[in-house]
Amino acid sequence: MKSEKRTFELQRHRSILFATIDYIIEKVASENLPKVDFENIADYYRKQKQQIDNDFEIRGLYLLKKRLNKLTDFPIRRVDLTFSDYIELKTGYQIDIFESLKDCVEKIIHENKIQDKKQLNDLMIIINLYEQQSIHQNKVDILKNLLIQYFDKIKTANSIKI
Repeated sequence: MKSEKRTFELQRHRSILFATIDYIIEKVASENLPKVDFENIADYYRKQKQQIDNDFEIRGLYLLKKRLNKLTDFPIRRVDLTFSDYIELKTGYQIDIFESLKDCVEKIIHENKIQDKKQLNDLMIIINLYEQQSIHQNKVDILKNLLIQYFDKIKTANSIKI
């Protein structure tokens, strides 16, 4: 049974990865890059597909998950709300690329403090996400207050150094 579940997860990740690469290539193509630049980018992603097949063949689920995390950084940083729908349409699988960021932001809210630049970046993405979706306005307000506190702390620290 465990082998069947692993095989399913391998196939799921492979399908999602291929669809993610197709999505990225389509997005890059829509940016009207010079043909040479686009071909270089497309070639890079075609090679990524070969690596995905290699990872799949050796049953490297960890490698596929790691690669998916890297590739989904593109739509995450853009706060791309169409990505998940595209993946579901192409593969039949649902994916929430913002899930781990939401968890990180919940931790920030619980601690009532932004600890570092990574948390700051995560928080900015989630604020953008929530504002685009017009949901969680109370969380947006809390997060914006945490931003103000964070920048006030930096401003104070910088003025002390001078």
